[in-house]
Amino acid sequence: MTYVTEAAGVPDALQVPSGQAMDLFEVLVDRVDAETWIRFRFVAPSIARARGEISFFDVQDDFEHLCTRVALPYLKERDLSADAVVVSLLDRPAEFGQADDTLTQFIEVFRIKNGICAWEAL
Repeated sequence: MTYVTEAAGVPDALQVPSGQAMDLFEVLVDRVDAETWIRFRFVAPSIARARGEISFFDVQDDFEHLCTRVALPYLKERDLSADAVVVSLLDRPAEFGQADDTLTQFIEVFRIKNGICAWEAL
């Protein structure tokens, strides 16, 4: 796993369809089998189970929006390519790959096809 950046160049306050507040926490480059996956991890405190403000249903449109409006320009600006783009929403910063039963996290995977984010059902 390689850290690409600590979200340099991405606005601090991201506007998303759900209207919730979130920030890009980190971007990671990961190898999954023979593919390159680039993971965009966003902190979205309102999804926390304890707060119960925003559900997965509420954020469904946020995933494609973040892939299209944040991930694609990010990849283009840095001349990066990926077999898959993973958009993760976490209720707080957390180390990737570490188990934490108290963490709320929603994840969607996209393939980039003809310059468009295409949802990948896993």
